[in-house]
Amino acid sequence: MQTWQFTGHITFLGFGSVARTALQLAGQLLSPVHVTVLDKIAISHEDAQKAADHANMQLIESADAPDVGRMNRPTLCFVQHTLTEENMAPVLSQYIRAGHATFDFMFCVDSLDTLRTVQSLGSVYVNSSMEEWEHRPYPTQVMLYDVLLDHMAEVGAPMPTAAVDCGANPGLVTHFVIVALFEMASRYAKSEACSLETRDEVSRLLLCDDREMVIGRLSEILDIRRVHITEEDTITPCDKDAIPPTAFPNTWSVESLRDEWFAAGEVAVGHHDRESFEEEGEKIIRANGTKFSTVPYPTFALSEVPLDGKTHTFVGRVVRHPETLEIAEILRRRDSTGKLRTEAGLTQGPTVAFVYRPTELTRTAALRPDAAEMPACLISEREHGTLAGREAMGGLVMSGLDGVNPMFCGSLISSEQTRELGCKMNGTVMQVAISAVCHMKRAMQAPNKGVVMPHTFESRDLLSEAEPYLGDLVLTELDHLPLDWKTTCSALGDGYQPL
Repeated sequence: MQTWQFTGHITFLGFGSVARTALQLAGQLLSPVHVTVLDKIAISHEDAQKAADHANMQLIESADAPDVGRMNRPTLCFVQHTLTEENMAPVLSQYIRAGHATFDFMFCVDSLDTLRTVQSLGSVYVNSSMEEWEHRPYPTQVMLYDVLLDHMAEVGAPMPTAAVDCGANPGLVTHFVIVALFEMASRYAKSEACSLETRDEVSRLLLCDDREMVIGRLSEILDIRRVHITEEDTITPCDKDAIPPTAFPNTWSVESLRDEWFAAGEVAVGHHDRESFEEEGEKIIRANGTKFSTVPYPTFALSEVPLDGKTHTFVGRVVRHPETLEIAEILRRRDSTGKLRTEAGLTQGPTVAFVYRPTELTRTAALRPDAAEMPACLISEREHGTLAGREAMGGLVMSGLDGVNPMFCGSLISSEQTRELGCKMNGTVMQVAISAVCHMKRAMQAPNKGVVMPHTFESRDLLSEAEPYLGDLVLTELDHLPLDWKTTCSALGDGYQPL
């Protein structure tokens, strides 16, 4: 296989809110010569020109135009196609070549089919989340992960790098968890509670390049019991009448939210919590020894984020989300030789759950009896004027060791900070877009790795580049939460229905 070399051509598949923001960021960070945007919806010339101006690009009719590569700024063109299982290869081969870079922001277009096609055409690839064809039954996250892992084992490397699940969550939050874990280890090694032997081992681990071994070993040394992907959204239009009362508003894809919000949650079950889950829903045991369980719908949990220098505790819904699987995988405990710890045939590791509290407008709409049929409405400054509120999203890592406080790493981005960045959407969209672009940059720097996930890339380096676009990137200790699953949930009281 020939070494991939960037020709300056980037293809965007899909042109929703994230793609619009990522287009602007790609122009700043990836140095394209030309960008082709392919979407199933035709874009008006006026809207195309606005998108080009916002990204500081020159709008042209076609990627084959003689002006490509001769302008003093990147060129941009739009094409309309509805991708299907039958036409995907012939359609994409018209626009994607060896040496190209491809972003996949398509909704309900199978990500693995797209990935395989793009790789076969010699392009590196990044998506923000895994998708399935709309006509197929919606799978559990574990089912999607199974298929992905099978494909990764089948293809291997060298192949053009295809980085999957590289949005905010999934994606950025994996790096938040890794950085929080490393910071917790660094602080613990400096504490009086840490033995000299452990201090020396932690110091060596923090300098080691074998990331999966290091993460698993630190998970054991620090007795990591619980990880929350923790998210609280308070974004809302300043104009209270900006959202039609019949609409279902949200700060990211309403369709995806409804798929997740109205379904049972999925939790990676830590070895210390396994008895707690014996009475829960279906138990799924992966071949690699990590146990997953569905939890009753709806299940609520306490979580926390930093706010004004203090710990802010909130009640969120336990929602199924793919990053719980990747994070549970990398945090499986390892002994001093690097071997995975097992117990009764299952690997040891923390309980990992996504605890989410959407904005009040979303929660209110979700309570309506016709919520599934209400027209979707993406909350954005582009459509609804000035926004207020903020998006708080990060990884919260909790240890069972005495005196070791939970460590949070994440992004707290206000609507004002989003506006200052020139984003016409909202803070949630900015988090997803900058993550996709930063992961693409690293895929382009390591272009022959085959199919990879976010943890493949160095976390501090990626977050350092993303930081100017994340509002406040916060790394701090927070207050203790209950470490067992039942207490975390039952502390809310019987019948508590806040969402």
